[in-house]
Amino acid sequence: MKRYVSTCISGMQTVVNDVFSRTLSAYRPLRVYDGLLIYETDTDPVQLAKPGVVNNTYLLNCIFKDDLSGDINDAIRKNLSALRLDTEFLRRSGVLKKQRSFKLFANDRNRPVRLDYALTAPLEKQIQSTLGLRLELRRPDAEFVFSRRSEGMLLFMTKLTYSRVTEKDLPQGALRPELCRLLAEIAEINPTDIVLDPFCGHGSIPVQVMKNYRYNMIFANDSDAQLIAAFKKEYGKNDRRLFIKCRDVLDPANFQDDFIDKIVTDPPWNVYQHSEADFADFYTRMLREFARILKPGGNCTILMGNLPDFEAAMRQVPQLVLQARYPILVNGKKATVFRLGKENAT
Repeated sequence: MKRYVSTCISGMQTVVNDVFSRTLSAYRPLRVYDGLLIYETDTDPVQLAKPGVVNNTYLLNCIFKDDLSGDINDAIRKNLSALRLDTEFLRRSGVLKKQRSFKLFANDRNRPVRLDYALTAPLEKQIQSTLGLRLELRRPDAEFVFSRRSEGMLLFMTKLTYSRVTEKDLPQGALRPELCRLLAEIAEINPTDIVLDPFCGHGSIPVQVMKNYRYNMIFANDSDAQLIAAFKKEYGKNDRRLFIKCRDVLDPANFQDDFIDKIVTDPPWNVYQHSEADFADFYTRMLREFARILKPGGNCTILMGNLPDFEAAMRQVPQLVLQARYPILVNGKKATVFRLGKENAT
């Protein structure tokens, strides 16, 4: 088995660990930190490079203890003679099959730093000669990364994932795909489930459910007619089990009692329908509506950044029981994922 490193949304590492335990072959976690997992698996590394619940995945070449004294170049210099790069595995595995160029990168406790290229020149020559890659400083295809962590370790890794999507590439307000996947994982969507996103916006969450899960039906609702029209134009004909509607979440005519199995959503945090609102009251009415339409045993998974108002609302709706909460960061802002369950009738 080979060792790998995956980075994920801060606060979601236990969810990712659970997903890996179910989906990766011979998975063995070695260390789980905030936003980072080090593990072994015999899963095909090409499969690990596919988009999923993590930000990026790397082949772990070497790991060294580090006392965090000096800069990262000092740490590399101390361990230079022990650096290893399994070029035979990299060639055989096919993870660099489409890569033609490379560059060495470094970050020190998640901050990009400058490498001493005189120090790393022998490593660059090894990569050029053994892997047939050319050095490219501006837009390299492949990345070999030194990463120093606050936990007291220096990692040398080969990047496997090469998604260029950033928040700047997404429509305003859209969630990153890996976050939507994690929300769906927390909800534990089953093949018989009727799933609802009442604030679907651009459709980020429903799209990930459609692509990655088996389900009965998906209802994608939003009160913004323009967003609904755009989402319907792109995805409306993809799946007969997807129902895209312009609806107000608080309208009791939307669904009958005990109809929905899972609600997965990202409600507004501070402005709703382009106006200021009493959000404690709005969230209370929203949660009461969720409690009405959820089946006993169903749950709602909610991404929330307005904690005071939302927690005040939770106290007003005892029909929904807190099952889990995950403090996370979204675009550098503090948020929390809540999973609330509607208990089975006794």
